[in-house]
Amino acid sequence: MPRPVRRRLPRRICTIPSDLPVFHPGYLPPALRQQIRRRFNPGAIFLNIPYAPHYTRFELALISTATAYGLDPVMAKQRVVFDVRFKRIMEMICTCGLGVTDLSYATRMNMPLELGIMLALGKNCFVVSRRRYSALQSVSDLNLGDVRYHEGDPHRLVRDFSRWIESNCSRKQFTLDELIQRSEVLVRLRRMLGSDDFDRLSPREISAMLRIARSTMRIRVPASP
Repeated sequence: MPRPVRRRLPRRICTIPSDLPVFHPGYLPPALRQQIRRRFNPGAIFLNIPYAPHYTRFELALISTATAYGLDPVMAKQRVVFDVRFKRIMEMICTCGLGVTDLSYATRMNMPLELGIMLALGKNCFVVSRRRYSALQSVSDLNLGDVRYHEGDPHRLVRDFSRWIESNCSRKQFTLDELIQRSEVLVRLRRMLGSDDFDRLSPREISAMLRIARSTMRIRVPASP
């Protein structure tokens, strides 16, 4: 029986802008660039998404799906240090090998801006929006056929995001039903804990909670590494 052909996944490298002038808002001092190189995680994925109550189910869908494949979601709201926001975003993006952008609310121009930074730095990005072609009305250069549309359905987002991960980032495979169940368990855990306490958790802590739910609550959840 012939052995299955292993797909060659794209290599993820640390790219840091080093030729910006000191007065540029994205300038990163040499010492900080060294820290970024040490902290670079090819399996980290920067979530460039809205932080709003109406987006919570989509945020949980992205986190639960990413962690199922062993990816490490990174979000700007994890940082509580008061510093220059643009430089902080640049730093976080540089430490990640991958990115996600949801352009459903492209009237908030920070998300197209951060997508531009990720693309300029060569990050492999999953780009999604709510309505078909709505993102192209705001960012016409994205007319590349690579934008996905969840149409307000978190399950559709899980489907498209998992397909992207399996094509670009991971050789692991899950059924859509497994991933949707994992996402729904996370919604239930947030409801049980309360939104205030749950939203203080980091993605790593959320992933640990899913493992606990799998082992102690007799809930069948796809195991993450």
